[in-house]
Order: sequence, then structure tokens, then C-alpha cells
Amino acid sequence: MNKSDTIRLCQILLNVPIPKTLVYDSKILTGYDGDTKKNIVTYSASNMTQKPTADATVMIKAPKLAIDKSVNQQTVSIGDKISYTVKASNTGNVALKNPYIVDTLPEGMEKPSNIRINLENNTSLTLSESQANANADGQYYLWNNDTRQLTVYLSSTKNLKSNYTASVYYDSKLLTGTDKEIKTNTAQLFGENDNGDNPKDSAPITVIGKPKLGIVKEASPTKVKVGEVVNYTVTLSNTGNAYAEKPIIKDILPEGMEKPENILLKGGFNLPIEEGSTNSNKWGEYYEWDEGTRTLTVYISQTDNQAPNSNRVLTYSSKVVQGTAGELKTNVATGSAANTTDKPSDKATVTIDRTMIWLHVKQEVVNKQNSVVLPTTGSLNLKNVDVANVSNQISESSMIIPSYKADTNQAFKTVAFIWNEEYEGYLPEVRIPELYTYSGYQLTTVEQTHQSVKRVNKLIPVIDYYTNSEYWLTVYIEPKISSDGPPFYNWDYKINDFGNIKFN
Repeated sequence: MNKSDTIRLCQILLNVPIPKTLVYDSKILTGYDGDTKKNIVTYSASNMTQKPTADATVMIKAPKLAIDKSVNQQTVSIGDKISYTVKASNTGNVALKNPYIVDTLPEGMEKPSNIRINLENNTSLTLSESQANANADGQYYLWNNDTRQLTVYLSSTKNLKSNYTASVYYDSKLLTGTDKEIKTNTAQLFGENDNGDNPKDSAPITVIGKPKLGIVKEASPTKVKVGEVVNYTVTLSNTGNAYAEKPIIKDILPEGMEKPENILLKGGFNLPIEEGSTNSNKWGEYYEWDEGTRTLTVYISQTDNQAPNSNRVLTYSSKVVQGTAGELKTNVATGSAANTTDKPSDKATVTIDRTMIWLHVKQEVVNKQNSVVLPTTGSLNLKNVDVANVSNQISESSMIIPSYKADTNQAFKTVAFIWNEEYEGYLPEVRIPELYTYSGYQLTTVEQTHQSVKRVNKLIPVIDYYTNSEYWLTVYIEPKISSDGPPFYNWDYKINDFGNIKFN
């Protein structure tokens, strides 16, 4: 008898002259498959001393439900994707109509994905979200982000038959959680005729915490002169969900920077720290300086570790004791901890301020001809321009430069300029004396012997003082005469007073 059926009990009353029959109906409201329900009737009358009884027993036929939930791993780290399996079974005598599973996920778990079902065979079907996308068997799922409930409708046409098991599979990624936190999600089975028999099962996971280190380095000021002090700030962050054990900052300073001073740790105890492990404070904090590798190593919270979602800030100062104008001094800080492979790094760069820039320049004559006077001076125009746009010129100046026979290793003339950050370039233009022609140039960033064989037979390019503050330039010219030689008289000879010309 199904428990939703109406029971009609007929009790025949005995020991009366005329038999009487009592008929009534009652609906079974609760009970499980295989349960028995016994109904006892008692007859009495005022002139009877005995009270005869009779009973009727019915057995309930209903679905008998069970659910089993499992997960492919019990310990999970942030970012791990885990797979759940939910098995719903019916061992009762009656099919469960319109079966569905409600699975409640805890906070910190991603919306389920790759949701599949296996109802009656060994083939898994991938389900779509919303009833509008249900397949031919009425299978689909819903996700409620507010209640964090996944509802999987197993079938609206096939039901969950007696002695059948339906399996649901899905994936979910762990997004947030704290170290050793237990996250439990519970699945429960429902149906149209479940009679309140809604078994549930859970699959807990334990979060394995990991520290996540980050580092930011800053310098102030970013432009300095030799002899000035740079203040550095290094922030080591732990945005993970576990303590960073024995965190360390290593900071490598460039050449020309003095040993760090005024070393202070903030973001916790805000105390100066001393050099050497024997001078560590009660939290095991101290620093070491290696002059050979120019490395500052700071040991942070060696006894207390660094908590999740916390920052420790290292500040120190260092004087610039050596450097050339325009030089970039970069140092790199790296963070680490004993229980993570994270080694984030960041750098800070300061520029040695360029108050002055220099040009060392001369002119040399190649292929000297005795028939042409060797000039002792040359003329050069310098246009101060924007390197990115040469036509953008701020000023122009002319200068007299020394002139020599090529490859005699004579001295340069040194010219100094005031550095202009917006107009970093100088464009040289050579004024060629009569009877000569331009024959190339040589430009170097270090002082060295210029040789005419190494000259570049092109126009002199813009000299970029952003990349270097000092250049050496040799301009080459050579005689330009016809096969008949130079003319007998040249006005430049007169006005420049080159001296008497002898005829042989």
C-alpha cells in the first residue's frame, strides 16, 4: 500500500444481534518504505463487561533515499580547483518523482562549473544553467549566488527509480580562506513524494594557508648631487592567508653609495634595528651589511613571523659619495620567507643631477697639401635642440676651435654648458674654410686618441646629453683643389694674414 493512499478499514463488531459495520478513511502522513502501520479498534457497551478488540496492519511502500558526497582532496590551497561527487540513491519500492539535489557551498568557493550528471547509465551528460536550457530529460541546474546554493534537477521525466543511483559531478575553485579553516558544503536530496525523507551528506575540506609576499621600493629624492643623501623605503607585504615565517629583505646598493644608516623597521614595533645577530631585539630583528657584495640584509620578525594581510616597512638612508652627471644608480630589493618560494623584487633609481655638461672638440686636416695653408683654427656652430624634435631649437652659439694636422694627437678645446632637461641635444655645424671640404667626424664618450681612419663620413648627428654628460668630438676637413693647384691669389689669404706666398 502506498503511504499516500487512503486506508479503508472495516471492523466487524461481534456479539451483537445485528452485525454493524463502521467505515472511515485516513491518509498516511509520515513513514518510510517498509514501515508498518497498525490500527486497533475496541468495542464497548454499557451492559458489557468485556471490551473486544481487533486490528489491521498495512505496510508502507515509498522511496527509501540516501545521499553520499565526496571530494577528490581534503586539503586545499587558495587557487586549487577541486572536484565534488554527489550520489543520490533510492532503495525503496517506489520511484522518487521529480528528484533534485540542493548543494550549499561555503563562502570562499567559486561558482560551480563543469556540472555533469549520470542518471541511468555510465554516460555523463553536461548540464546547462536554467530551466530554459534543460535537455530532453528535463535535466538542468540553477545557481543562487546569495544563498550559495546549487540546485541540480535530476530528471522531470525519468524520476529516480527503485534501486537506482544518480551521480552529480562538478568543480569549484577555492578563492579565499584562512590557514587551517574547515569549509563544509552539504548536499541534500528532495523529491515530490519524499515524505520528508531528505537525507544529507557533507564533504569538508581544510584550507592550507600560504603566505603571499610582495615588495615595493621607493627613493627620495630621485635626483641628487654627489654628497647628498637618498632616503629609501622598502615595503614587504604578506597578502596571503598564512604567516610568513622568518621574512627577510635583501637590498643591493650600487657602487658610489655609502653604507646604509638610520635603519628602521615599521609596521609592528617601529624600532631601530642594530647590526649583527648578537644585537637583535626581542623579536629577533637585526641587519647585516656585506661591503663586498654591497648587500643590506634585514631579518624581520624572526620569532613572531609576519601575519597575513600585514606590511613591514624598512627605511634607511645612504649618501652618494661617487658618481658622474647623468649617471643612474639603481638598487634592487628582494623579499623572501622560509615557508614560501615567493621572492618578489622591486627597484628604485636615482639620477646624479647634471648641473654641467662638457664638449671637448678640435678640427683636424687629413690629406694635407703643401700648396694649401694649414688652418690653425676652425669655426663651429652649436644649436641647442630637443633630441626628439631637432627643429625645436632654444639657442645657437658659435665658437673657435683649434685645428691641427690629422693624427698628431693634439689637445681638445673644452667647452662647458649648463644642463637643460628639456633641450638635451646639441647639433654641431662645421663652417668649412675656403679650399677645404668636410671629411667626416669621430665622436666618443670617453677620452681617447682619435684616428682619422676611424672617422665617420657623414654629417655630425645630434649629440644627446641625456645619455652622457661628456663627449669628445673631432671634425675632419681636407683640401679641395683642382688639378692646377690653388689660385694665385685668394682674398682669405689677405684678410687672414696667412703670410707671404713664394713662387718657385
